[in-house]
Amino acid sequence: MLPFSWFMYGAGTVAMMFTALFSVLGLVAFLRMGKGRWFRSYAPGVGKSLVVLLAMQFAGLIATGLVTGSGLLAGRFA
Repeated sequence: MLPFSWFMYGAGTVAMMFTALFSVLGLVAFLRMGKGRWFRSYAPGVGKSLVVLLAMQFAGLIATGLVTGSGLLAGRFA
């Protein structure tokens, strides 16, 4: 996934498609690695996977805000 992650940074249709693709790949990866460890059947596994994906998106949103804020402050006082 890493070589294609740069397609996600943009404002066009390609960025939206790769974001959706990476979300599906994250779901598939969680379901493949977690059977028996994180869940016993696939319905709870899909639910847990969606919760993990949303938590990662939220953490990324917070991190982006912090980086943007520190960059604006650095630009203001530099």
